[in-house]
Order: sequence, then C-alpha cells, then structure tokens
Amino acid sequence: MENIENNEMESNLIIEEEIIQNTIEETDFLNTLDDGESTEATPAIDESLLLAQGEMTAVALLGAGEGLVKQFGHKSFELEKAQKENVSKSFAPLFVKYGGELPPWFLQYKEEIMFTFALGTLCFTSLTQVKALKKVDAEKVASKPKKEAETDATS
Repeated sequence: MENIENNEMESNLIIEEEIIQNTIEETDFLNTLDDGESTEATPAIDESLLLAQGEMTAVALLGAGEGLVKQFGHKSFELEKAQKENVSKSFAPLFVKYGGELPPWFLQYKEEIMFTFALGTLCFTSLTQVKALKKVDAEKVASKPKKEAETDATS
C-alpha cells in the first residue's frame, strides 16, 4: 500500500515538474515571437507573463505540498483556496526574479534536495509502520488475557 502511495507521489511530482517545464518552454517561445509592435510595451507583457508563470509554478508547488500532507498527515487535509492564491501571489516575484524558474541554488542542489526528501519519506513511513505494528502487538497482548479468562470460564 505504501509503495503505491510513494509511486503515486513520485508520479505527481513528475507531472508537476513537466507542467512547470512546459510553462517555461511556452513562455520562452512566446518571448521569441516578434509581432512588429513597439518594444516599449514588451517589458510590461513580459513582466505580467512572468508573474503569471510564477503564480502557476507556485500553485504547482503548493499542490505537491498539499498532496504530501494529505498522504502523510491526514487524507482530508486541504489548503483553503484563498491561502493558495495569497501564497502563489507572494511567491510569484521570486520566480520572476529568476526568469520564471526555480532559483539557481535550488536547481544546483536539486539532487541533494530530492535525496533528503526521499530519505525523510522513508524514515517517516518506517516510523509510521513501526508505530502501527506496536499498536497491533499491544492489542494482541491486551486481548490475550481476555481470551484466556473466557477459556477458563467455559472449562
């Protein structure tokens, strides 16, 4: 069951990375188009496109975070729509600062960050499993005297 959830989480992260990459590529393509208009309007358009792209990237990251909390915290957890909008608008300038992409330091350490995340996930799921097994053991021990008492009473 946990393997299915981990595979689903990895699939969601891959899909979100593809969405982000496609958005970046679309924006890059649109920036290469020359419609013959004055270049004075271009900076405002570029800025608004980058802000929109930054918001989309932030929404994708928030979605991934929300999915993780649902998976490891509680399946009914959900960020409020207003929260998502406010946070994505706050994150957008960060992505604009870095040309609509994640900061270079993040990309530079992407493998290390993903390793840390994977290791943390493994530790968390292992701890959860151990707690569940201990609970099952405790329930077995608690029910054992009852069964013995019932057996003694019927004898």
